[in-house]
Order: sequence, then structure tokens, then C-alpha cells
Amino acid sequence: MFKQWLEDVWFDKLLPDHLKPVDQHIFSDAKGLQLIEDTEAVLDTLINNGKQTKMPHSFKKNGGTFQFRLKVNRKRMKLLSYDTTKSEAAIKKRIIILYQRKYHHGSRGHRIKEASVQYIKNGKTYVRSLQKSRYFQGIFYKLNVLDDVFLGQLIEPDKKAPPSLAKKKIQEEKITEQTSLPKEYSELLSECRHRLIYEWSLLPSPHQNRLRRLVEETEKLLVYAHKLDVEERYVCKRMLQKDIPVLLETYLSLSSENQEEQKEPLYEALTKMEINIRSMQESIEISKAEEMEKLFRINEQRYSASGKTNGK
Repeated sequence: MFKQWLEDVWFDKLLPDHLKPVDQHIFSDAKGLQLIEDTEAVLDTLINNGKQTKMPHSFKKNGGTFQFRLKVNRKRMKLLSYDTTKSEAAIKKRIIILYQRKYHHGSRGHRIKEASVQYIKNGKTYVRSLQKSRYFQGIFYKLNVLDDVFLGQLIEPDKKAPPSLAKKKIQEEKITEQTSLPKEYSELLSECRHRLIYEWSLLPSPHQNRLRRLVEETEKLLVYAHKLDVEERYVCKRMLQKDIPVLLETYLSLSSENQEEQKEPLYEALTKMEINIRSMQESIEISKAEEMEKLFRINEQRYSASGKTNGK
């Protein structure tokens, strides 16, 4: 599994610049998330108000801090969304997505033919791919739904409002501030939840439930990350960042027959991870109880002595 992860890293480095995955920090700040959320909001409006049409047409939205353009013909949809000069974003971004429509290419196959971002950083212009970015899976999904709308297909209500990772991340950051969950762990937990929705939804239902509980228990533990030792924090970070993703991606890459054979070992592996997390939780609870006992003893010494002095 480590070998596969290492090969993926080296493969990304060998790609041309425009095919290299965008660094997550380009969109993980408040302004980057806002651009994604604004783009999703326009697509939601088009989905809710769109009608069947076969004629080429275009849509525009001037949001003040961002501009949105969508050109539609029988073969494709081209989306352009970018920060304007009025935006306070430190790095101005220009998003380009080319979607191949079902009308011309059928209902199967990969629809996103191009997804890239252009930006200037430290005086240098960069072009990076958005295909694998977890922040853009919602936009890709909405383009697919919008294509159905233009084709006159009936859209189920729950399809009109898929989970927005940008909005969810903003909400999670507010929760993180309230719970004091360290940001580095919050981002890793958020990515796991997102991948549960968009990538790991093909796992058997019991495995999804086990994974969901594992993420929840890990979050409860990491609120007290300051009480963990260096090795325990490393174990948690490695589990979220590498062990879980590589394990599940390798399983999903197997044939159906091999997946069936490895179903039980995979469930056991996830269970062992959760047991390890719960063991750390128990250690913290013991530590908190001991700390409470210590405070009681100090309190007893201080105020019992005070009572005797006042009695004299």
C-alpha cells in the first residue's frame, strides 16, 4: 500500500504543469471556499430554474467579487468562474471547466474533459488541474444534474442539493473554533467525510458505517490532542492521511471477486483502528480522572487549612 502511495506521488511530479493536481491550500482559505460556494450557488439557481432546450445559450452572473460564465451547446458546457479585482483574495483564481454533454456522448463515460485553475503566485503564473480536488466534486456533480435539466429529464429533489464541501468546510471551521479542534486534524477529518460521500460510497454498507464511526471517534479523541503524546498524535495523523485512504483505494481497485474475498479482512482492519482510537480515549479519561482527584486533594488541603485558621 505504501508503494502505491509513493508511486502516485512520483507520478504527479512527472505530469505537465497543467495536469498536476492543485495544492489544496489554494482553495482551503475563506476566500477560496467562497469562490467555490458562489459558483455552486449559481449552478443551483440554474438547476432549479432551468428548462429543456436544444439551442446554444449562455448564462452570466456578476457577483461583484466574482464573475460567472456558462456557455452551453449540444456537445459541451464550458464554465468560467473567477475572482475580480474587487475580491480580497490574496491569490486571484480563474476556474475553467469543460463538461461533455450526454446529448452528444451518451449517458456513460467521464464527463469532465477539462478542469483547471489559473492563478499568479509570487509573480509566477500557474495552471493546475482540479480533476482530483475534493473541493470541486460538488461542482462536477451539479454540472451533471444541470445537463439532465437541459435534456428535460425529471430531477429528484435530493439531487438538486448535493452536499457542498465548501459550505460544509466553512461550517466545520466555525465548529472547530468552538471545540478547539486543531486545524490540521479538522482538515483531515473533513476530507475523510467528503471521500465517504463521493469516493468511498461504493464500499459495502457495514464498512461505510464502521468507517463513519471511526471518523467520529477519532474526532472526539483529537479534541484532546494536547493530552496525547507525540507518537499518539502521529498515529492519528498517519491513519487519517495515509492508512485509511490507501487501504480503501486499494480495496476498491480490486476485481469484484477479490473484493468479496477481502471484505472481512477490510472490516477487521477498520475495527482494529477504532479499537486503537478507543484505547487512547480511555487513557485520556483515566488521565482526566486522575487530574480531577489531584484537584480535589489540593482543594481539600487549601480549604481545610483555611477553615482551621478561621476557627482559631
